Amino acid sequence: MKNLFALSLLFTMFLVSCGNNQTKKESTTDEVITEEKSAVMDEVNETKNCDEFLDNYEKWVDDYLKVIEKYMKNPMDQSLMTDYTKLANEAMTWYSQWDVLKCASREKYEKRFDEISEKVDKRMEELGLD
Repeated sequence: MKNLFALSLLFTMFLVSCGNNQTKKESTTDEVITEEKSAVMDEVNETKNCDEFLDNYEKWVDDYLKVIEKYMKNPMDQSLMTDYTKLANEAMTWYSQWDVLKCASREKYEKRFDEISEKVDKRMEELGLD
């Protein structure tokens, strides 16, 4: 009888310990899934941020080039100097923000950033301001 009691006690302890391991495994699996979801969401947010950044940067470049072109047509227009100063000050901000973004090292985004920057260089050359 003592052996039967000891055996059943041992069996019960075994079942309880196995049950806890299952819970621990499920918990670990849930944590891994949560981390993977978080990584995917970070990737989506980063991509969105990079796309928005480059869209805004391209808009800024277009505005900058418009001011330069207007200045070339009428260098005496004082309102253009205010616009130019504002845009010129923003130029450094664009480059410093770009360096902070994780996507800056990705080929797709790096290529688009370079293409937008080259647009400025090309237009400046066309205007004789290289």
